[in-house]
Amino acid sequence: SNTNADLALQIARESMVLLKNNGILPISKDVKSIAVVGANANDKHFLLGNYFGVPTKVKTILDGIKGKVGVNTSIKYFKGTNLVDNGDVFDVIGSEFFPSGIKIEYYNNSKLEGECVSVKNSSNIDFEWGGAAPIPQLSPGNFSIRYSGKLKVDTDKDLSLAVQDFGGSYKLYLDGKEIVSGTSVTDYDLKPVKVSLKKDKEYDLVLEYLCTNEWIASIQLLWDEEQIHGEQHNLQEIANCDVIVYVGGITARLEGEEMPVEVEGFHKGDRTNLKLPQPQLDYLKKLKETGKPVVFLLTTGSTMAINWEQENLDAIMSIWYPGQEGGEAVADVLFGDYNPSGKLPITFYKSVEDLPDFENYDMKGRTYKFFDGDVLYPFGYGLSYSQFELSDVKVTNKKLKKDKQTVLKVKLANSGKFDGETVVQLYLTKKDRLNNDAKKSLISFKKIFVKRNSAKELEFKLDYDSFRTVNDLGENKVVPGTYILSVGLDSNNLQSIEAEVL
Repeated sequence: SNTNADLALQIARESMVLLKNNGILPISKDVKSIAVVGANANDKHFLLGNYFGVPTKVKTILDGIKGKVGVNTSIKYFKGTNLVDNGDVFDVIGSEFFPSGIKIEYYNNSKLEGECVSVKNSSNIDFEWGGAAPIPQLSPGNFSIRYSGKLKVDTDKDLSLAVQDFGGSYKLYLDGKEIVSGTSVTDYDLKPVKVSLKKDKEYDLVLEYLCTNEWIASIQLLWDEEQIHGEQHNLQEIANCDVIVYVGGITARLEGEEMPVEVEGFHKGDRTNLKLPQPQLDYLKKLKETGKPVVFLLTTGSTMAINWEQENLDAIMSIWYPGQEGGEAVADVLFGDYNPSGKLPITFYKSVEDLPDFENYDMKGRTYKFFDGDVLYPFGYGLSYSQFELSDVKVTNKKLKKDKQTVLKVKLANSGKFDGETVVQLYLTKKDRLNNDAKKSLISFKKIFVKRNSAKELEFKLDYDSFRTVNDLGENKVVPGTYILSVGLDSNNLQSIEAEVL
């Protein structure tokens, strides 16, 4: 139903966290040209993260941007780089090369036997089902699919085709001849096969996928078409655009639970550092050298030490794994149809070296509650296209007894050019804190909408129980004494007032 999609869109919009903006955002919808680049710009799969339901339709960031700009804006797309390696750049074959679409035949066994149970159509071959079956008539881990279509290119192309599959095996045929086969059980790497495609000739393409794994299933038909002209040519094309939007970071293919991943920065789904993978950082540096403004849309499910990026890029927004409406939501924020309001639910540190050993379970030096060093972006941080200011912090009752209440009041002003919302956060600190007491703890927050050039007064109602803290013995109780109540738009920039608990 429409309401599910609406809710997915609202959640995605509200989750976007603007980390840096030198004024380049929002982008004008009338901008002449935009280069959309990066490993995740045209990727549907990263949007869904881990443990997801399978949406009926998903919109990539590239699609979202294309749908948002006017007819006079040209969009150039290049994948540009892989997520974690410097190998050849393969990308999904776009729907424009299958002018009559792709026929999909589904079988309810993993051998393409018997009658097919359903026939559907698609514009390309780019599917991920996680641990679900593609259609209700099939069972996870026991189905097979035949894709067939006519591949047609607009100029002669010498390139390589490849299939990326998870959860099974595949065979690819061109004009009736099998050109490559493989199984993800043993072949993790792509097995590219060289082909010469002639302009305007129609090639019969058939891809068979046999799924035998009930936990993971996906299939993509790829080619290395963008390498035909070489990286220098592509960077020149990008440099001719007015603004560059780079979509990259990490994905649930790299971070997750018990995965067969062993690459720099990742071990079996765990992370060994907090950096952007090196090939992407190198590519961002090349984009920076074009002299054009670079907007970095960061995809991640966890903290990232993006120090060079913060120093050098024009704007950065964490878009996480934003779900089926991610493409739409990102475009809404990029072009100013929605003013970003998300705040970081974790701390972004400068380096993994700043953190204690992973197997040390003490809280000292971890999270905004106990971390003492400098951070890249604090817990609760997130910018807006507007300027919000807090002032006039006061409490109605500075001495609190059991069964009594106090109200903290604060004024929130929006002095910027945009209507928008922000999250006002309330933290608690014991004034005479012992070594193991938290430096501060978030005890309440409110998301408030304020029109531009206006202000609102907010109230946080607190009772005796609001002052509970956890001690070394794990007891959660109110200890009488002086407390500092701090209110702010992130955990580092706070205005404080004291209150006494009797």
